Amino acid sequence: MKYTVSIHTKHDANMTISSDDRIIEYIEFEKVVGKRYFSFSKNENFAEEFKTYIFPYLKEFKYKIVKINFCWLSEFQKNTFKKAFPRCEFGEKKHHISHAYSLYGFTKPEEKDLIISFDGGGDDEDYFKMFHWKDEQINLLKEVKLNLGTPYRILGLISDEIKSTPSFEYDTNLHLPGKIMGLHLLETLSQIILKPLTNII
Repeated sequence: MKYTVSIHTKHDANMTISSDDRIIEYIEFEKVVGKRYFSFSKNENFAEEFKTYIFPYLKEFKYKIVKINFCWLSEFQKNTFKKAFPRCEFGEKKHHISHAYSLYGFTKPEEKDLIISFDGGGDDEDYFKMFHWKDEQINLLKEVKLNLGTPYRILGLISDEIKSTPSFEYDTNLHLPGKIMGLHLLETLSQIILKPLTNII
């Protein structure tokens, strides 16, 4: 049996081990490391993190892994993987298409399903994309240059319960847009975000 590994190392780092159309294991590294919104180091510190947190999950599959998919890995991170798996095929995957396909790791796709991915960032200043499932693959329908991630991120900074740091610097609190959207769907947005405003008003 041959295996594919897909990994994201930035905020909310995660990894999937799959074979054909079946997910063997899905790992959320914040649960492994014990740190919310965990992201891996981009530099030489990643070598030790790889050895401690990533490789133990891949060890038993090492000689059966044929492909490793990356999304936004640093050059040092890529080279670490290439040294550990020199015979593998490596592929760079786009940000929004990765979001879209991740949905289908846990659902059963139906013809003409509509898939929407909107975020505060992408690969080429792409923020809002619409896809549909047709002929057993995801196809792009429409792209809109609308960055909803940044305003959602600013809104999330109001809440101490969900922000990870008090600052709004690059590479901080990148999880907030997703949290705000998720809380809104759960109808807890007003309790978590708007309640602190009552003290200001």
